[in-house]
Parts: sequence; structure tokens; C-alpha cells
Amino acid sequence: MALEALGVAANAAGLIELGLSVCHGLWEYYGSWKHAESDVKKMYAEIESLSKTFALLQTTLGRPCLDPDIVYRIEEIIVACEANILCLDKKLRKIRDTSPMTNKSGSKFKAHLQRALYPFKESTVVKLKEISRELQDHLLLALNLQQ
Repeated sequence: MALEALGVAANAAGLIELGLSVCHGLWEYYGSWKHAESDVKKMYAEIESLSKTFALLQTTLGRPCLDPDIVYRIEEIIVACEANILCLDKKLRKIRDTSPMTNKSGSKFKAHLQRALYPFKESTVVKLKEISRELQDHLLLALNLQQ
């Protein structure tokens, strides 16, 4: 049980760090566009809120006075969010990917244009909002455990 708890704790800490990093990257990227259309504004607000939740969890788990059973449960909830955190990371990597690629017609310009517009495709913005909201719901549950 002790080794398992240590593994969960380490995994949870790593996921919090990754979550903070991903949120910061998305928040930084979309920050310049926060005055854009409504969907981008909403997605930006979701990511900003999620980032604050990750920071609060990091602080909360650093407190030595928490009951070990509660800490373990919080860490289990964070680990259960791993797939969504990794999905956000994948989206961020795709947004940041600026390597030139050619399409079937060989037009590098068209490929660059598609890359540049990807972060603003409606499906991308909607998916980022959905993932952020789902993560936020789960992580707020974890935070409520410590009260």
C-alpha cells in the first residue's frame, strides 16, 4: 500500500505539473485572441479557470496537515484525469507545430495556412472547452474533499 500510494502521489504531482504547463501554453497562445469570437472567449475562460484549479491543487497537496486518506483520494482523482490532460497536451502540441508540410498539390503556403488556422477551427475550440470543463469538474471534486 505504501509503494502504491507513493506511485499515485508521484503520478498526481507530475500530472498537476503537466496540467499547469499545458494550461499556461494554451492560455498564452489564446490570450492574444481573447477578444475574438464568443467561443474563443469562453474557451479561454475555461482554461484560465482550469489553470487556477491546478495551482490550487498543487498548493493543497503540499500542505502537511491533510489527512493521508484524503490526500490519497485527491491524488486518485487527479490520476483519473490523466487521459484528458494528455489530450489537452496533444492539442497544444498540434497548435504549436509549425513545421512545414506539403499537401498533395505541393503547396507549402496552403499547408502553412491550414496550420495557422487550426487553433481557430470551431471543432478545436469546442473540444478544448469540453475537455477543460470536464477536468475542472473532476478537479473541483478533489478540492472539495479537503474541506
